[in-house]
Amino acid sequence: MAENLEQELVKLEQEYAQKRAEIESREKVGEVREVPPEKETVREVVREQIEAAPAPPVQTTPPSDDTSSYQRPELQAHVQELINLAFERSIKEAIDKVKASHNPALIDAFHDALVDNLYNELVERGQIKELTSS
Repeated sequence: MAENLEQELVKLEQEYAQKRAEIESREKVGEVREVPPEKETVREVVREQIEAAPAPPVQTTPPSDDTSSYQRPELQAHVQELINLAFERSIKEAIDKVKASHNPALIDAFHDALVDNLYNELVERGQIKELTSS
C-alpha cells in the first residue's frame, strides 16, 4: 500500500471514530434514537469527503449517461478503475477524478463501492466489528 494511502486510511479511521463517538454521545442525551450500523457511519464519512472535495468546472457538454444505472458494464468498469486508483495511489485522487466526471450515477456508484471497500478494510484492521447475520 502506498504511504499516502496509509495516511488517508489512518485519517479515515480517526474521522470514523470521531463520528461514532459523536453519534453515541448524542444517543445518550436523547438527540438520536438509535445508533446507526457502523457501515452507515463509514458511508457518512466518505460522503463528507466527496462533498468536501472541490468540484472542477462543469463540462460544456455533460455526459450522455448521467442518469444511467451503475449496473451498466461500462460504468462498473469505471468504478473498478476508481477503486483501484483509491487503493493503489490515493482516495483523494480517486474522489477528484470521479467528481471531474460530473456524472451523478458514476459518483453514486463509486461512493457505494468505496464504502464497501473501506468498511471491509476497517473490519480487517480491527476498527469495526463485522456484523454477522443470525
